[in-house]
Formats: sequence, structure tokens, C-alpha cells
Amino acid sequence: MKAQNKAIEVQEITLFQQIFYKYLPYWYVFLLLLILSTVVAFIYLSTTAPLFESHASILVKDQKRGQEESKMEDAFNVFSQKNILENEIEIIRSNALLNEVVNRLHLNAPVLMESGWQGKKITSAFYASPVLVEFRDNGLKTLEDKIYFRVLGKGLGLRVSINGEIYPIGQWVITHWGELYFSKNPKYTNSALLDKSRLYFKLIPIGKATHDLGEVLKVTAASKQASVVMLRIRDEIPKKGEDILAEIINVYNLFSIRKKNETATSTMKFIDQRLAKVENELDSVEKGIENYRNRSGMVDVNGQSGQYLRSIEYNEQEQNKMKLQMTMLGEVTNYINNNSENGDLAPSTFSLGDPELAQLLAQLRSKTLDYERLKKTTAINNPIIQSLTDEISKIKYSINENVKNQQNNIKAGQNYLASVSSQYYSQLNIVPLKERQLVEVSRQRNTKSDIYSYLMQKKEEAAYALKSTLPDSFIVEYPTSSERPVSPQKPFVAVLALLMPFVLGVSAIGVKDKITGKIMFRSEIDQITNLPVIGEVIYDEKAGNLLDQTRARSFVHEQFRQIRTSIRHSERTQGGMRRLMVTSSIEGEGKSFVAGNIALSIANTGKKVVLIELDLYQPKLFDILDSDLEFGIVDYLQGNATKDKIVGATSINNLYFIPAGNLIESPSELLLSEKLTLLLDELEEQFDMLIIDTPPVKPISDAYEIAALCNYVVFVIRHDFTPKSNIRLVEEEFAAHQINNVGIVFNGIKKRGQGKFSYGYGYGYGFDDRMRYEKYGKTTKKTIN
Repeated sequence: MKAQNKAIEVQEITLFQQIFYKYLPYWYVFLLLLILSTVVAFIYLSTTAPLFESHASILVKDQKRGQEESKMEDAFNVFSQKNILENEIEIIRSNALLNEVVNRLHLNAPVLMESGWQGKKITSAFYASPVLVEFRDNGLKTLEDKIYFRVLGKGLGLRVSINGEIYPIGQWVITHWGELYFSKNPKYTNSALLDKSRLYFKLIPIGKATHDLGEVLKVTAASKQASVVMLRIRDEIPKKGEDILAEIINVYNLFSIRKKNETATSTMKFIDQRLAKVENELDSVEKGIENYRNRSGMVDVNGQSGQYLRSIEYNEQEQNKMKLQMTMLGEVTNYINNNSENGDLAPSTFSLGDPELAQLLAQLRSKTLDYERLKKTTAINNPIIQSLTDEISKIKYSINENVKNQQNNIKAGQNYLASVSSQYYSQLNIVPLKERQLVEVSRQRNTKSDIYSYLMQKKEEAAYALKSTLPDSFIVEYPTSSERPVSPQKPFVAVLALLMPFVLGVSAIGVKDKITGKIMFRSEIDQITNLPVIGEVIYDEKAGNLLDQTRARSFVHEQFRQIRTSIRHSERTQGGMRRLMVTSSIEGEGKSFVAGNIALSIANTGKKVVLIELDLYQPKLFDILDSDLEFGIVDYLQGNATKDKIVGATSINNLYFIPAGNLIESPSELLLSEKLTLLLDELEEQFDMLIIDTPPVKPISDAYEIAALCNYVVFVIRHDFTPKSNIRLVEEEFAAHQINNVGIVFNGIKKRGQGKFSYGYGYGYGFDDRMRYEKYGKTTKKTIN
């Protein structure tokens, strides 16, 4: 029930009051942080160039989704391959593509300009500089952050001045920083150059410039269903961001066209070789027919023989096509076994009519090129290299299986055609030998002629594809930029500048209070323990160990009067309280000070009080009261002194004192003797109140034995001194010893921070000058002129 009443009292203190009085003493900290954050925010906004976001989108021809090619485009793009959106995104973000963009736009030698206060604001001079700078990495000697320069002259007479050295435009020059090339900026606009600004350029290795561009470039798919790729980039100048995106799209399309042209060139090379061979064979056959006719005089055959021969010719044509296909399959096998390791172009498979084999060969070349590129910069046992090796092996296996299947099919077809041709040959036995020989020679000519025509047709298709400049994508949205800067956002920075001081201040104060692990507020006592707090005592440098009677109206005096009132209330509630014990958890918490002043406060009410010093290890009351008694409680318990010799009056009315006496090494056994119980009984008949000062409970257990002889226990906790863990442990030990009648005094509460609300005790309620008891009821005289 008592715990519930206490919880209700705690809830009555609003959260706002706790926060207000906890942090108000440190108002100056929050003010300094607020000023600092405001200055930092102002400097940040003044020196940081605003960033604009540029964006564009392109449509990629995906094999599973998106736009299909028209029949006309399909006719010209004989060697085009179906793309996969995810692969195209990686191509756009690849170092090879971005490296090309960096070189085209000279992003590895950016020109910048300083402006604003002390030149702290740095912006890009992409359009403000009359010249562009290029450099060769192999000629770079020293890398400086800023290389300032001036542009001299106008028009064709432009020159560049660096540290007094003059360099011409349009040619490579040797400088202290390596080999540089200055050229006229075609994007230069006079309006872009601000007054009182200084131009300088930086030399960045091409690899780092490519990496930096990749960091700011965002390439994503518009959605899972569409094949639209979104490109975004942030830059200080909106037009510069648009130009970079336009160049990325342009280079991507050039890469796509270059890839198709390489395939077409390889195919034409193969066709030219085959044409030369077939042309020679065809010339030889023509001459053979001419010679045979001249010798035999044979010109024509009858209709039946012609029908048989046409069938045989057809079969022979098909067999020749199959032979050509077998030859191509053999070249594919030879490529897989010998030439594929270097990433060379695969032989053409145009006559096979198998798109799966063509796609597998394209995948093999792509993976092989990736393997060769990574092998130059990556260890052979790298997981990525191992993964590529496994993929290449699987693709080769698939190609070999495909080739074997096609070879088996072709051989079966050849066997079938040979069987049919043999039947026709048996029918031709009746045809005269000379006539049959003429037909055979003519058949060879027709076969070679058909092959020649077929190759010429494929050559024209390859030529069309080679001349075609159709890319695999087209622009959906041309590069555009946001009208307002996306970074820094001034409202966000302003709000952050206002909030951060409070967050940092609260965090710092909280860490300061938490890191010590000491009791700082009465609210912490209420949260840790269910024991009631019967009073609080502020720290007063002017007050001695025993309060001066001349300052009876001081605030500390009034606090001890409140403690006395709390003890009286407990005495009435429990039907009498004659023995009061004062203890603490560790040394230095002020238990002797509290015991002496509680005794003083009760004695001032006219009650007869005796103050007993039972701290037999480090007694302090003897010096506090300046006593001259020769014997004490130790002497009495040892039988060396009577009760009358250990009890002495003090300079304060109604207050008597029993000192510790002559100390011994192990006084604990004395406290267990019956003499102590008898002495307390006798003193209770003689005095109205017994105030007993005991040793702390943490080092030794004497206080628990003495508590069994007392009616009430005052447990002293000192502000910013008592560890929180001690309070939990002592409460558990009190419960274990069945000591229930315990009250807490919160002692030594010190000032926190600045201002009127200085003491920050209790739940954070402050003490100010208006709360001083000594001024209560007094008035200030006014002077009337």
C-alpha cells in the first residue's frame, strides 16, 4: 500500500517539471551550443555550393519485356542480340563506359573557381573557364590540390599563365605537373564567370575520376515490368549534369553499335574467305565442262534421265550444305578447344540456323573477356575468377553438346540422302556413259554456283548490318534538371541547427549523470527503492559539522526541522519511537553530521536527547562536539567505566553525549553483549530520545545488529557520492534482516549549473533566494525622498 501511495506521488510530478528543472541549470550550455550550431549552419550554407539533380531515361530492348524491333529494324540488325535489362544497367555503370565519358568531358582535370567570403565557396567552372585542361597520367610528376591559372588574350590568341609561366593553346606542353594540353572551351559563357573569382584546376588520376563519377551516378530500373532505365546525377551546375547524362547515353549507344560492327566484320571476313575458295572451285568446274563437251560433243540428255539427275542434283546440293555445316561445326569445335581462351571472335554460324548456338558463343566471348580483364587485376584464386571459370566451363560444355547433336543429325541426313541417291544411280545405268559423265560435271557446276550465290547473299546482309547505326536503345526522356537545389536543403539545415543543441545538450548532461553511476536526483532514489525519503539537506559551505545556533533561520536548519517533523509523524504512527539509529552505505556520506544535527534539532524542542557514538571504527562525533569525556561506550562494555562516567552534557541545552571511548581492534563482539541492551534500556528511562551513530553497512555488519535494538533507522545517501548499486543492495539486506522501519535522508545536495534554480534536488525542484527561511516574514525598508 505504501509503495502504491509513493507511485501516485511520483506520478503527480509532471514529466515537464522533471525535464525543466533537470536541464534548466545548464541553460548556458544549450545557449552556447545553439550559437555554435547557428554559426556552423551559416558557414556550411555559405561555403557549400548547391547541388541540382539531373535525370534522363532510355528504353532498352529487353528479350523478356519492353519494346520489340520492327521488321525493318530486324532486317538491318542481322547481328543484334536480345538484351537483359539488368546486364545493360551494369554496362552503363561499368568502368569502361564511364572512363570514356571522363575522357570526352575532361572530368579528370576539372576546372573550378573560388568565390564568396575568403574564397571559401568553390563551384565548378565547367562553363566559366575559357579553356579546358587535359593531362597524361604517365607524365604526371606531382599532384597538387589546386593549380591556379589565368587566361590571357582573346579569340585565337588565348594563352594560359601559371605561376608566371605562359603556355600556348592547342598543343601538348611539358610543365612541372607533367604533360598538359590546353584547349578552347566550346561551352564557355562569359556570364558564368563571377566577379572576383579565381580559377584553378586539379589533376586527378583517370581511375579515381571514373570512380568518383560512378559514385554520383545512379542507374536504376523504372519498374519491374518495364525495360526503362533511369539515370540520375547531382552536380553544382544543372547544365553540366545534363551534358554528362547525354554523354553517358551517347557512349552507351556507341558501345552497342561497336559491338555489332565487330560481329559483322568477323562474319564478312569468314564469308570472303569462303567465297574465294568457292570461286576457284567454280572456275575449275566450268573449264572441265567446256573441255568435256569439246571432246565428246555431248550437249543434252533425255527427259527421264534429266528427272533422275535433277533428283540426284538436289540430294547432292543438300549434302553439300550439310558438308558446309559440318565444316562450320568443326571450326566452332576448333575455336572452343584452341582460340576461345583469348576472347577472340567466334566463327560465324549463320548457315546453321541455330540461335541457341549463336547465343552460347556470344555468352562465351563475353565471359572470356570479363575473365581476361579481371585476371589482370585479381588473383587467380579470387571467388569472382573461380565463378567466371565455372561459368565458362559450363558454356563450353553446352556448346560441345549442341555441336555433337547437330553433327549427329547432319550425319543421319547424309546417310539418308546417300541411300536415295544410290537408288537414282541404279536407274541411270541405262544412260550412256558419256551422257552421264556430262551430267555429273554439270551437277558439280550447279552445286558450286548455288553455294556462291548463298555466300554472296549473306555478305550483302553483313554489309547492311555493318553500315547500320541503329543502337539497342532510344531516349525516352532527354536530360533535364530540377529547378531548385536538392542539396543542401536550407529548411532542413535550419531545423537541424535548432534541434541539435538540445539533442547534444541533453545527451551530454545525461551521459554526465549516467557515467558516474552516482545518485544525482531524488527521483532516482524513488525509482531504485521503495524506502521513503524523510528529508533532504543541501550542501552549505558556511555550515560546520554541527549547525550554528546563531543561524537558526538558515535553510539547512529548516531542512533538519522537516526531518524532525517526519520522525515525529512516524513516532505517532507507530505508537512511540525512543531509539533512532543513523547509518549509511559507505564512509563519507555524512551520517555523523546528520545524526548530530537531528539530535540538535530534537533537543531544541525541549526534549532530553542523548547522542550515542557506536561507530567504534572511525568515530567523529567526539571531535564534532569537542567533548572532554575520558571514557566511552567501549570502556563501559569492557567493565572499565560506569554509566555515569560515559554520559556527559554538551554546550547545547538538553543534548547529552556518549563517546566511543578507547578503541580496540575488534569491537564487533562487544556490540553483541547484553550490557549494550541493558545500557540502552537504562538510557531510555533517563532520556526522551536516543540518537545512535553507527558504522556504514557496506564494509561491516555491526549496524544490522544495532538496528535490532532500535525503533527507527535513518539511512543517509549523499548527492553525487553514493553509488546507485549500493542502495539496491542495502534495501535487500534490510529486508533480509527484517528491518522495516527505515527512512532516507538525501544529504549534501550541491548546486547544478547556473541561475536561481541552483540546487536541483528532489525531483528536480530548485531552491532559489525566495525560498530562504531566514528571510520569511522580514520586510525591506523603503526610503522616501
